[in-house]
Amino acid sequence: RYILIIRLFLLRRNPRKRWWSDLEMIDGVACEPLAGTNERDLNLEADTSGRKSPIGYYHACNNPPPNAREPVPANHKEAIHRAELVEDVEQARARAAQGGEKPAHYIPTREIPVEQVE
Repeated sequence: RYILIIRLFLLRRNPRKRWWSDLEMIDGVACEPLAGTNERDLNLEADTSGRKSPIGYYHACNNPPPNAREPVPANHKEAIHRAELVEDVEQARARAAQGGEKPAHYIPTREIPVEQVE
């Protein structure tokens, strides 16, 4: 019986506790969306293992230069393959204890020389 109560009440979103507004801009005026919004409740049976949509890792060395004036596209397939570069906490502590160098992918992208930006 308790599980039924949990399923009926606790696993649903309470619309009175919404902190956001679903608004749509039509002709420069914010209004309620005519077609509704994409609302759904929690799905506890959903696959959260990451096998369906693996996480991409965007390291500091892959960030666009801070003075870039054009958008820089992200390559998610490459970011997924960068997962092998990630070290866990124990590996990082061992590297630091041995006096190891900071990995190259920890170093952020430097600025582009000004003559190349313009």
